[in-house]
Formats: sequence, C-alpha cells, structure tokens
Amino acid sequence: MERRTPLPDIHVQRETGVFSNLHDFEKPVLIVDFIFSRCTTACMVMGYRFSRLQTLLASAGHAEDVQFLSISFDHENDGPEELSAYLRRFSSEPGNWSALRVADKQTLDELLDSLGVIVLPEPDLGYVHNAAIYLVRNHRVIGIYDIDNTAELMEHLTSLI
Repeated sequence: MERRTPLPDIHVQRETGVFSNLHDFEKPVLIVDFIFSRCTTACMVMGYRFSRLQTLLASAGHAEDVQFLSISFDHENDGPEELSAYLRRFSSEPGNWSALRVADKQTLDELLDSLGVIVLPEPDLGYVHNAAIYLVRNHRVIGIYDIDNTAELMEHLTSLI
C-alpha cells in the first residue's frame, strides 16, 4: 500500500558543507534513510543496504534515476566531515548518495515526527531508533521498507523507473 506523506522542502547541509533544500534533489526517485554517523548497529546495516542497492541499480542501468539520501538525526555530532566519512565507509557513489544534516533542531524534530521516525537518546549507544528505507517520488513518501526487505523495495523501484 502506498503512502502519500509529503517530504517537506527543508533546509539541509550536505556532506560537502553546501546548504540546499531537500527538494533540490531532482532525480525521479529518492531513497531515504535516517542515520547517525557514530552508530555501530542499524545504521551500518542501512549503509550496506544502500551500497548494495546502488550497485544493483547501476548494473541495471538505473543509476541516474535514483538519488540516495542519508539524513542524520544527530544534529550535535554529525557535521559535514562526519557525514563525508560515513559515505566513504560504504564506498558511496559520489553525486548519487548524499548525507545530510537538517539545518536546525526544530525542523529536524518536525521531519522525524512527520515520517514516524523514532529516535531516543541512549547513553551507551548514542541513540536507539527505528530503521527503515523510505521510497520517495515527486516529493512524497510512497513506500516504507524494513531494512531487511530490499527485494520488495527493488521490485517497487523497477516498476517506477
């Protein structure tokens, strides 16, 4: 079942340090996850999933149709340097996968709330959070996939592109 939750056009900072808006990413389809760069559990799995999806899409000739976005919810610790290191860790394809931080904490909280992303501070781990991959088309979330269900995501993706 498709959701039609709007992806707001918020102000973000890319791993390069450049500021832009979320709607500036204009590829037909966006694949979005929420991470923090110090995470050693779910975010690592999501990073490997994104890396694998990039490879699959490139081999199918669809690399130019999809933009990957990893959005950090660790506003205090994830700046451009940390986000850039996160992408390097997974051998991301430059220009095809961007890591972002939301420009201000209030907007970040509103974004997380609107998409149902649960993030709880945890002293030993940094955060405990849900892990999902959001499929976005025309600035609307049209699907949410568990990180272990990339086959269904790929099926939905290939029907779109």
